[in-house]
Amino acid sequence: MRTRFVRSFYVLAVVALAWVAGLVLLHLGYVQPTLNRQLRQIGHGTATGWLRLANSFIRTRRGELPQLTAAWASDVDLAGLMGSDKKGLSFDLPPAGALSKHRVACLLLCDEQGRLVAAWRVGSEPVLTWEPRLAEGLDLSELTIFKTSPEIKRASGVSETPLGLALFGRCEIDRPIRGYLVGLRPIDNSFFAELSSVVDAKVYLQRNLELPGGRKVPTFGETVWQEGGESLLAAQIFRDSLGAEEGLLIAAGRMDAAHRQARTAKQAHTVTLLWAAGFAVLMVLVIHLIVSGPTEELWCRIKRLRAGQPVKDLAANLRGEAWALAKEFEKVLARVERLSQTDPLTDLANRRSFQSTFELEFQRAQRYIRPLSLAIMDIDFFKAINDALGHHAGDDLLKVFGEIVLSNVRSSDSVARLGGDEFAILMPETTANDAEIVLERIRESLASKSLGVGNVKMSPTASIGVVDMNAAGTDTPEAMLDLADQALYTAKRGGRNQVVQASRIEQIEEEIAANDPQDVDRLTKQLAGLDAKFKRLFVDAIGGLISALETRDSHTANHSSKVRRYATLIAQRMKLPDRTVEHIARAAMLHDVGKIGLPDSVLLKEGKLDEHEWLLVQQHPIMSVKIMEGMQFLDQELPTVRHHHERFDGTGYPDGTAGPRIPLGARILSVADAFDAMTSTRTFRAGRSIEEALEELRRGKGTHFDPGVVDAFLEVVAEMPIDLDVKEPVAAEADG
Repeated sequence: MRTRFVRSFYVLAVVALAWVAGLVLLHLGYVQPTLNRQLRQIGHGTATGWLRLANSFIRTRRGELPQLTAAWASDVDLAGLMGSDKKGLSFDLPPAGALSKHRVACLLLCDEQGRLVAAWRVGSEPVLTWEPRLAEGLDLSELTIFKTSPEIKRASGVSETPLGLALFGRCEIDRPIRGYLVGLRPIDNSFFAELSSVVDAKVYLQRNLELPGGRKVPTFGETVWQEGGESLLAAQIFRDSLGAEEGLLIAAGRMDAAHRQARTAKQAHTVTLLWAAGFAVLMVLVIHLIVSGPTEELWCRIKRLRAGQPVKDLAANLRGEAWALAKEFEKVLARVERLSQTDPLTDLANRRSFQSTFELEFQRAQRYIRPLSLAIMDIDFFKAINDALGHHAGDDLLKVFGEIVLSNVRSSDSVARLGGDEFAILMPETTANDAEIVLERIRESLASKSLGVGNVKMSPTASIGVVDMNAAGTDTPEAMLDLADQALYTAKRGGRNQVVQASRIEQIEEEIAANDPQDVDRLTKQLAGLDAKFKRLFVDAIGGLISALETRDSHTANHSSKVRRYATLIAQRMKLPDRTVEHIARAAMLHDVGKIGLPDSVLLKEGKLDEHEWLLVQQHPIMSVKIMEGMQFLDQELPTVRHHHERFDGTGYPDGTAGPRIPLGARILSVADAFDAMTSTRTFRAGRSIEEALEELRRGKGTHFDPGVVDAFLEVVAEMPIDLDVKEPVAAEADG
């Protein structure tokens, strides 16, 4: 026994040495380089911060000029300041004080063609005098002042002027002449003195683009470097309002604060390293004295338990962590015993516990010839709900379903979660007909729930199969369970959201065979099992799923393929790149896949949808995106699918996006989708003619639809008449 303790001590000592060695290696290989990198990052952040402050200051001062100029123009009789007899005179005008306070140095009055009519210099008294350096009639129309945003009444920016580089503020006036009044603030030494005081670093403009040491300044961004170990400099290209390069904006300062921070960090790390090494040695001694012995004893007791020998108290005569571990182990044993019979998520019985209860009840019912019913339940499209809303929402749905089941059965009934989204109810003294009444109540309760995450809501449904002892072939528990599974499968094949008794399986299967519907369940399982790297298989499976879903409503058959065809024609007409056309075509194929979560009561409703039903329908673009977003190769299609119900005036859904902010693909898909919807017959109305649908698109230009997209579609129809009966395969190729 003593030999084991010595060996344990040696092991702990080796661990402590490895700990110390690891700390040293960590310091040399990671911490020290990280601190140096952080020092550089601190310096870079400080320097770029100077430039950000400088740019903010320039934008602020530039933005003040139009308002100051417009306010001055509204308060002053400009006609009284004009004329050759006013040259050389000074005017003591109170409004000039605001201009002088904001360092406006010159005011220019120009006609609509940008020719100078009058120019005044703003003094510091404040007074206004004629500007002799600028001749009347001087053509300023080619300056950036008049090239910047000519369509708006007020504009500001940076421009080269006859007085040098300056900030300008331009506003339209209509008296005494129609033209412009321009206020100028020179970008000179006084400007940079004020800027440097705000930034707390020296800021200046270098008119050439050369930096020492051959450094290059990126077109967009900044360059940071050090000089002399203490000086920190940052430079970026300074442009006028039209993007012309005017020089380099340079900020220079000291980086003492950054060095102090780095030195403090290094000292703190050294202290931490020494403390950690000392703690490792102390840890070896404490663990050896307090943990090793008691742990050895606990280990021996656990070995006796494994061998089947009785142990009265695992924690007896133990101390410290070993005593606490023994107590926790006792709790674990008790919990394991309970968990072996309980589903941890829903707190219902698990398959193992249910199987045991089922066999006992089956034997009792068989011996005393008593009724016994077994129901197997499965949540419809549970994987799609999981993919769309996340596993947390799926878990919540399972919990809610378990609570609904428990609230609708008797205390004598046994409820279990068999696994995944499959549940079972064992109902003693109950025939299949009586059980069906209870199960219908459960099904309706679930369908009435509105579950989801945030604004994404859906009403889940369940398919249920039930069998009782009177059904043929229920001689064993296994056979009875198999019949209940067959009834459940028939309920799914029959359209889901229904209860099917085992005695009616053949009748329902015959009806299914006669109607020959698409096998949605098979396609859904196929889709769920695909690996992401098989992109074409993924898209083909979704295409099959969409075709199957469209058979739920015969009036929407071939909808996705027609929308895809119209969208492709529009995109090609707009001369978009081939790759973009492919993305739009694929998005058109997938745009309604989110309707998988809509119940038939909403999707096939003939009358007007109520508010709750309409909210469910409005969520289908988000549901489509949730289903698709796990596949990275569909990233280009996601914005088009999400926004294809947005309107150009911002009144669409789900986000209320307006105008050009709506992705172009979504604007194209909106027109294609609307055209097919209008020309297709629905349960509540007949389809419109092509001419009527085109006229409706024309009326919606600028409100519902992008005018450019509508015009492109009208051109397509004019050159190539649309055949509403043309059918195309829904599947599309994935990107390679």
